[in-house]
Amino acid sequence: MCDEHSLAELAPENESLVKKAVDSLSSAIPALREIDRTLNAAALKARARDVDASGLSLYEIRSLQETARFTLGSLLLTQARIFPRGNAERAASVLDAEEIFRRQASGVPGETVTWNARVAMAECERLKADPKSALAIIAGIEKDDPPADVRDRLKAVHAQTLFDTGRPDEALSLLLAYQKQRMPLPPELQFLK
Repeated sequence: MCDEHSLAELAPENESLVKKAVDSLSSAIPALREIDRTLNAAALKARARDVDASGLSLYEIRSLQETARFTLGSLLLTQARIFPRGNAERAASVLDAEEIFRRQASGVPGETVTWNARVAMAECERLKADPKSALAIIAGIEKDDPPADVRDRLKAVHAQTLFDTGRPDEALSLLLAYQKQRMPLPPELQFLK
């Protein structure tokens, strides 16, 4: 399914679509920041006892908070992708997302949010136009043998990084080799190919 944010990223010359996407993200991002603050307050209250007033345990609150934070970081990355390279708002969005993902990437090894945050860190480096750092993060994740869904996203970021650095033939070779390992390719990678 292709949403307006994805379309805006693919068609940056469509100013009305880009404006619509930026407007929707500009309302969603503060809402998620507020949710994070609310969950943080609930976690502080829950520390004093086993559950907070909502009946949620501290573990459940922290889990919701990590999900909200990851979603916030993902929206910030989406926003960064929509703005043109060199745009100050793009840079600010990437830095905000990177701060969120850096904390999550150092979480419990093997946890879904940790894997996803590590891949998002590579994407942050790609969007900051630092392919060397992006490729180093990708290599580090690959050696840790990530699950298939993480490998799929990682290959997409890897191919995009190669493409961004003017190496489309290497990006295509990477995807063709991966296709042999993983048939059929997931839709995200089929699009890049």
